[in-house]
Amino acid sequence: MMTAHEFVEALRNKTLRINPDAQRSIVSGSQKVSTEHLLDTDKVEKSPRMQSFIKFCKRVMNEVEKGKNTDGFFGAPQFAVPAEFKGARLEYLNVSGLPDETKLAVLRANPLMGEAAIDVGDGQGRGVGFHAFERAVRKHVIKLRELIKKKERRGEPTLADQRELEALEEQLKRIHRFLSTTSLPFVCYVDHVDDKGQIHGISLEGERRLYIEGNALNARAAQEEMVKYEYFSPVIVALQELRTEASMEWMSPDYVEEDSKSISRSSTKLFTLSALAQAYSLSIIGKAKPLKAIDADTIEKVDERKDFCEAFWKRIAQLFRTVWLPDPNQTPAERLDYLRKHRDEDRNVLFSAILLQALGQVCHWMGKKSAWDAETSLLAALGKLDPNQVDYRAAFVHHRDEDGDIHVDKWNPEWTNAMMKATFNEAGNATGYAFNNVADSITRTRNTLLRKAELLAEEAPTEEAA
Repeated sequence: MMTAHEFVEALRNKTLRINPDAQRSIVSGSQKVSTEHLLDTDKVEKSPRMQSFIKFCKRVMNEVEKGKNTDGFFGAPQFAVPAEFKGARLEYLNVSGLPDETKLAVLRANPLMGEAAIDVGDGQGRGVGFHAFERAVRKHVIKLRELIKKKERRGEPTLADQRELEALEEQLKRIHRFLSTTSLPFVCYVDHVDDKGQIHGISLEGERRLYIEGNALNARAAQEEMVKYEYFSPVIVALQELRTEASMEWMSPDYVEEDSKSISRSSTKLFTLSALAQAYSLSIIGKAKPLKAIDADTIEKVDERKDFCEAFWKRIAQLFRTVWLPDPNQTPAERLDYLRKHRDEDRNVLFSAILLQALGQVCHWMGKKSAWDAETSLLAALGKLDPNQVDYRAAFVHHRDEDGDIHVDKWNPEWTNAMMKATFNEAGNATGYAFNNVADSITRTRNTLLRKAELLAEEAPTEEAA
């Protein structure tokens, strides 16, 4: 057990670390900025995720102060002693009356100043969130004290500011009491303990796996039906690992809708998690349902093919990044305006789940052609899909009517033929086209992409449909 206060202090003095090489930053759109850097620069409490956690902590604190402790559970963080830290050991205690085979020991660690003795494997949101909860109020107190001093020097009234300061200082005391009395159970992983009690930490790969699997098993299985508690698909494990790569930010939770199987018009996300999982599953095993066949054969295929698939999807990220994530500094409102232009006005197919799944089929097609060689020159052909060379708009020309509704005047037949179906009004008159997410649309789109990459001369037979 440890208190939330101890968790915060360990993070602040860096005895406890968020390893940037083992997990993603906590901040949305952080552009490779590590959580550790955000803590050092004192900015982490401004992030949307931390703002949400702060509100949650306030609610829990209010309930606890009323004597209610039946909701607001923080769970158990998972820690790991990193392999490079050599200053940890177990000191066994001689305690009588314990059951056979039961031992009690104290873990002692002697890190140098600024040296991490323990890494957070899963639970950085809680630890950094507790820090942000306290830090946001403390910074407000500091800022208000400075304002009062300035006003006093200028001879201006400060009564209202003094009252606000008193309220904030009282709130800070409440937070300190809450963090000091809130206990968290935790698990700490190590590789092994030798005969002398010396602790040998786990490798970087082990830390990455701890983060990936810890988060994957909490990935809202009920909504997405992608993660089952009784078994776990090797396809999803490989996808989760790929999503932690810094260069694959478009796959991260910041840009993938994980709570719903559809994306609303007010969403700034690119794709749904189910569409991404289907696309990746198509790319690596040729099937869109990664949980249907989980056996030794699937595990072997994933192991043999994941390097090629990783190289493929990283190349796709390079090609389409300027379209999917044009400006990391966009405000949410600016990004929403950008997405609406491309989705609603241009009907840009790069934002459709059909094209994403078609890319999965392209990957599988290329993988078979190259015997899943990650170094194959065949991947260079993807360069011909560059948005600077290919027009991905399904709507060339459009106008708005008096009600502001968009009407397309000229369609791009290449994309309407591949992935859309005609729409009609009640009178039976054609009104345009809409995306048609069915197996044939995905395969026709795949073939269109292969022809543009000059890898296919004519229509290929339908295969490996979603």
